[in-house]
Amino acid sequence: MLPRTLVLVALAAAGCATPDLSGDYVVEVTTGPRGCPTPDLWEEGTAAGIDLTVTHDVDDPDGGVTLVVGGTTGFFYGRSVGEFTLTGEATGGEIEASVLGDLTYRAGMCTWDWRLELDATVTGDDIAGTITWVPVTNEHPDCGEYATCRNTQTFAGARPSP
Repeated sequence: MLPRTLVLVALAAAGCATPDLSGDYVVEVTTGPRGCPTPDLWEEGTAAGIDLTVTHDVDDPDGGVTLVVGGTTGFFYGRSVGEFTLTGEATGGEIEASVLGDLTYRAGMCTWDWRLELDATVTGDDIAGTITWVPVTNEHPDCGEYATCRNTQTFAGARPSP
C-alpha cells in the first residue's frame, strides 16, 4: 500500500497535466450584432467553416499557444485587422490569446486599431469559444463609443481524432 502523501501527490500531478491542444480544427464562426462601427465585411449571423491551426508548446511553463485563422475568416481578419495569428497561453483545456492589429482606422481625430481577444475551451477534440473585437484608441474625445464598444463572434468545431 502506498503512503497517503504519495497518493495525493500523484493525484495532484495527474490533475495538473496540460493536454496538448495542438491540431488542425475545423470551426464554424458566427458573427454577433454590430456593437461597434466596423468594416463593411461584418455581417451579423454569418457562419463560415474555417481552418484553425493551434500550436501548443506543452513544455513551455507559460503554456505558449499560437492560433492561425485560415479560410475566408482569416482573409476577413487580414483585411479588417491586418493579422490572423493570435498568441497567448493555455492552462488545462483553457486558451486565452490575442492579437493587436496593425491597420489604423480614423473617425475625426480618433484613431484606433482592433485587438482581438480569444477565449476558448478544448474538451477532447472539440473547441468552442468567443472572439471579442476591442478598439484600442488614442483616447481622443472624438472616440466616443469606441472607448467602450465591443463586437463578438462565437465559434465551435473539432479536430480530427488521431
